[in-house]
Amino acid sequence: MPSGSGAFIELYDGGVGGTSLDGFTLVVYRGNSSEYISQWKLDGSKTNSSGYFVIGSGLVAQAAFSRNAVFAQVSYGAIALYDGFKFKFLSVVNLADAIVFATKSSTVSTLSLISVLTPNLPTVYYVAGYSMARIGDNSLLPFDPAVFRVGLPSPLSTNNGLTLLVNELNADDPDADSHEFLELFDGGAGNTPLDPFI
Repeated sequence: MPSGSGAFIELYDGGVGGTSLDGFTLVVYRGNSSEYISQWKLDGSKTNSSGYFVIGSGLVAQAAFSRNAVFAQVSYGAIALYDGFKFKFLSVVNLADAIVFATKSSTVSTLSLISVLTPNLPTVYYVAGYSMARIGDNSLLPFDPAVFRVGLPSPLSTNNGLTLLVNELNADDPDADSHEFLELFDGGAGNTPLDPFI
């Protein structure tokens, strides 16, 4: 959930569609704080026919409801989904899923959030203008940051993460030091932006 006018959070039920969100609460934590800055009880809501539910800022037309003020404040922190009532402070009670995130240039530690919400798992990093999206066969596994990849925003539709691989490396050319190289490959997609990668 990068901050900004086009920011959003998307929930997905695996494609079932029409899933009731009664009893679920979505909580936004900022930075390394153990207190939330916003929580939304989702009672009365449900996923659409394709299984998606979007909460977004004002410019996200696909959002089921809009929350501009919160999205403008958060550039690093955590999103937590609870199956049940959420109390004020950081907790794992009834925790259904969570992601701890930050910009790749952030100097703010997210360890206090990780230690509770996603112990021993890394922070998911993002770049402005891109989304953090679950991709692949294991993408429905909760809590796993390894299934998140940087991608172009795609609210209410299938996530398409950007692919970039180290394809070839010549680390020590015996003939000339000017011949070493590293080659990256995007799987043949072509014109893949490199901005989100470190």
